[in-house]
Amino acid sequence: MIEHVVLGGARSGKTAFAERATLTLAENAHVTPLYIATAVATDPEMRARIERHVQLRASRFVTREAPRDMLEIVDTLDPDAVCLIDCLATYMGTLWHDAGARVSDDALIAEGTALLEGLARRTPRFVIVSNEVGMGIVPETAAVRMYRDALGRWNALAAALAARVTLTVAGIPVQIKPSQHDTRSREQELRSREQELRSRTADSP
Repeated sequence: MIEHVVLGGARSGKTAFAERATLTLAENAHVTPLYIATAVATDPEMRARIERHVQLRASRFVTREAPRDMLEIVDTLDPDAVCLIDCLATYMGTLWHDAGARVSDDALIAEGTALLEGLARRTPRFVIVSNEVGMGIVPETAAVRMYRDALGRWNALAAALAARVTLTVAGIPVQIKPSQHDTRSREQELRSREQELRSRTADSP
């Protein structure tokens, strides 16, 4: 199931927040958290960055690499696993790059739908990180605009399937789902039910 989706821009604090959320879930479930990393080492700088990140989280997470065919990796996990997926934007970027001139909006949307609905149907609990790339300037090329638009659709579907959604802005996590209004309404409903139960108990002979 998709437990939590964490969105944000570059260096917004989204990954750090998602790591903390995943560690809390894993601690409560008494399991070691998994880190499903989607980055591809395309050059020496990127390889060094990936290795540095693996070393930094080695004491807290078990890392699995899934730059492609993520559901095949997911199907090897224990049913009670707690996993952080970091991140959707990089995973889509690899699909987009692999397709080259054959890339299409419909194909990217179909890939994202299959992935996210597949994660939602499976029993491990997933915290998913993704970039919010639709708030900046309009990309210059049609191909990059396609990527931006498709990622927005992926993010929207992930958010719809998730129990919780958080947007990180300048290092500050902002809860999007459930909304504060929804939370207050739920609390009010519970209080009303408690009061009704007390009234019935008091009125009974």
